Amino acid sequence: MDSIDTSQPAIELETERLTLRLPGEADAASIERLIGDWDVAQMLGRVPYPYPEGGALDWIAELRPKVVDGRALNLVLVEKAHPEAGAIGCVGLEPREGKDHPELGYWLGKPYWGCGYMTEAAKALVDHGFGTMRLERIGSGHLPENLASRRVLTKLGFRDVGEEQRWSRPRNCETTVTLMMLERQDYLAAQDGSE
Repeated sequence: MDSIDTSQPAIELETERLTLRLPGEADAASIERLIGDWDVAQMLGRVPYPYPEGGALDWIAELRPKVVDGRALNLVLVEKAHPEAGAIGCVGLEPREGKDHPELGYWLGKPYWGCGYMTEAAKALVDHGFGTMRLERIGSGHLPENLASRRVLTKLGFRDVGEEQRWSRPRNCETTVTLMMLERQDYLAAQDGSE
């Protein structure tokens, strides 16, 4: 594989415990190891399982042009206390076909579950989405059995807006996805404390 193009905007978000930044080649090994865990992969829609060797480098290469032209924003999570460990998860905003808003998606490596990292990271990206990106709404979705994901979204103010059937690549079947939405006015009201 050719070297990954590094001509991209420098986007980095900071939280109390995490740095959210664009993924690089050095993150590929940790991404493949963590997302290759069935407990992680089965809750995602578009990730192949088993995760192929070299898949993370391919994903990083495909992501760069989308970030450069503003079609997507995917950031890896890195613990400030252990940056040498590389990426421990990912959070992103991407368009979805047939939707007029980006969709928030995320995953976190199993060793890091239960620490509040995903709520922290997703909040930072939602703040960026409504702030810097000036979005009007952000959608998301989760499998009904993924209660941890639901908790992340409800803590951020997302509300149920329905269900739809989506193909699950790791499960190789149609799955029901609970759809949720956060509108700009609700986000701003929560920031003001007026909700």
